[in-house]
Amino acid sequence: MVQTLIEPGPLTLHRFDGIELVDAKYPVIKGATLFHCKVQEAINAGSHKVIIGLVLESEKIAERPLMYFNGSYCKVDI
Repeated sequence: MVQTLIEPGPLTLHRFDGIELVDAKYPVIKGATLFHCKVQEAINAGSHKVIIGLVLESEKIAERPLMYFNGSYCKVDI
């Protein structure tokens, strides 16, 4: 699932086909940890844009969220 969502190109709702969502209006994946953020800054970094956000609210849905770090995926204890 993660590989499908990180493919290059526009992030449109069809990318979520076959993935169970909590809310049809926003692509919130069932079992994910949810953060409601306000964009503080957007920085161009080569071919990417780094978004820095202020977390306004969070909802812990996942027991051990998935994180990409140092070239591989891992689960994080929170």
